[in-house]
Amino acid sequence: MDITKDPKVTVNANSEACWLFIKVEEEGTFVENKVTYSIATGWTQGDGTKIPSDVYYRSVTASNADQPFGVLSDDKITVSEELTKAEINNLNGAAKTPKLTFTAYAVQKDGFDTAAAAWAEASK
Repeated sequence: MDITKDPKVTVNANSEACWLFIKVEEEGTFVENKVTYSIATGWTQGDGTKIPSDVYYRSVTASNADQPFGVLSDDKITVSEELTKAEINNLNGAAKTPKLTFTAYAVQKDGFDTAAAAWAEASK
């Protein structure tokens, strides 16, 4: 079963060229291989050293129009038909309920030649 979710980040019209970042935070319990999602194309995952692996980034050029960028591939989270009632019951309670949080950051590209340099500034 697919659950429609459409988180988007928009760079407003007439903004400067920038490095755009999305930090993806999982909270609660995700049932491995049974509740899944993937990040939309166009985002590059951090390498885990200079940019954490839970951060995705892209280069955005200046535009005179708003530029919306989807975060989830096909705007969905997929729940496997093999997810059992016992696994669902094990998720009872706010501390275990699966939750995704997306935090966006943008850093003007001028002065930052690489995404890693921009992330070092954005994450301060």
